[in-house]
Amino acid sequence: LSSYSLLESALKIKNIVNLAKQNKMPAIALTDNSNMFGSFEFALECSNNSIQPIIGSSINILDINYKNKISQLSFLVQNEIGYQNLLHMSSLSQTSENNLVGVYLNDFENYSEGLFCFIGGVFNPLLLLHLKNKDEKINDFIKLLIKIFKKNLLFELQRIEDIQIEGFEKKFILLAENFNIPLIGSNNVKFEEKDDFNSHDALLCIAQKTTINSSQRITSNPNIYFKNSLEMIELFEDIPEIV
Repeated sequence: LSSYSLLESALKIKNIVNLAKQNKMPAIALTDNSNMFGSFEFALECSNNSIQPIIGSSINILDINYKNKISQLSFLVQNEIGYQNLLHMSSLSQTSENNLVGVYLNDFENYSEGLFCFIGGVFNPLLLLHLKNKDEKINDFIKLLIKIFKKNLLFELQRIEDIQIEGFEKKFILLAENFNIPLIGSNNVKFEEKDDFNSHDALLCIAQKTTINSSQRITSNPNIYFKNSLEMIELFEDIPEIV
């Protein structure tokens, strides 16, 4: 995420591209939450530094929620048609009639072409169904995802030391195997280095209009810094094929 994910990420686009360049990464993706405001700046900055930009976004899915969490799907653009479709869905997510930012899964039925869809992380709809004790609905939701996105559907494993994600990992991998869905390893990046954790935590306090010493707030995670390739390989050394 970049700073275009307002009060969520501390990373400016120039920093993201510089980090990719420093770590000799040939390509990098941007998936800001519910917007594509940074796409042009990101593509231009990548082009100027000989890095392949991968355009994307994460969009809230209103079908499933758990407590204060609305589920989310992430998307990467495959071609020009996918770019147009993601622009449309990103705009639609901001104009829903119920004043919530997001769309319903069925809204993608005519706008899925050219998009890779991947699910995982703390807003994984399957995880939220599991937390709601509605595991019987998980298979139906996966079948609907497959119907809409076909072979462009992927399951995303994150290892950021989150208790809920860790508790769901084995079941998540098993579901991927049962439905023959590819697994990818990813990192939820919101700040540059480990030492930036406290600054990012303060940013979240601003977003929630609260203070650092409040116990009733969402806190940052020290593991969502920009990891290099070696760190990611080590993180998934037990299943190296997903990186």
